[in-house]
Amino acid sequence: MSATIWTQFFILEINLPLKHGWRDNRIHSRKAGRMPRATEDLNYEGVHPFNIEKARESWLKKSDPFGVLCYMSNEAYLNFVWNNLFVLEKHGKLAKTLLEALISAKTNNSMYPIPALKLMIDHAGRENLLKASNKLPHNGPFELYRGVNGNGARRRIKGISWTSDFEIAKWFALRGMFWNATKPAVYKITAPLEWVYGYHTGRNEKEFILMLPPEAKPKCVWKTDKPYHMDHPSMKK
Repeated sequence: MSATIWTQFFILEINLPLKHGWRDNRIHSRKAGRMPRATEDLNYEGVHPFNIEKARESWLKKSDPFGVLCYMSNEAYLNFVWNNLFVLEKHGKLAKTLLEALISAKTNNSMYPIPALKLMIDHAGRENLLKASNKLPHNGPFELYRGVNGNGARRRIKGISWTSDFEIAKWFALRGMFWNATKPAVYKITAPLEWVYGYHTGRNEKEFILMLPPEAKPKCVWKTDKPYHMDHPSMKK
């Protein structure tokens, strides 16, 4: 995450809406100029200067945020959504752009504070995110898995990205060992439909975006400390 995001989140004291158990001060923050400016044009941080005019043309002439995303690393997508939250929301582009940002990172989103992710999800709206998603396989409940590794806050047992495929969750847990992350494990939870905010079938990952309530208690169903290698499921024929 860029220094801009950390500064905005921690210095601007952005909180979540009441339905997530936080005080809603979005209107106050916006009036005080403490959130990204809601201008018609976008903040193009993350786009190489050589491509900024092409990115601006995609947005100003076509209102196409994906025409901007194609000129930056997918690891910068969430930064882009954060910096342009109100502009994208005003133009009805927030849900699709946020969903793309959440599922596209080639590593993970552990560098982003959970409250910041939840705030963006809240602005996009559950109904809009589900409309932008692939069709859910059924109406729930869903048995889902999440692969984790590392220690402390980066472990994120109650993160937002889950999968219905245990082997995929295990792959995500184990791949951290390639950069010396420790304690890989897979957690399981049974999620009712109302916890689901998005679903994506790309790359064969069967990824669910969940908003877990405080009382949710994922259960560890697998763990190891042994070095291991497994090809990504999407690479299997």
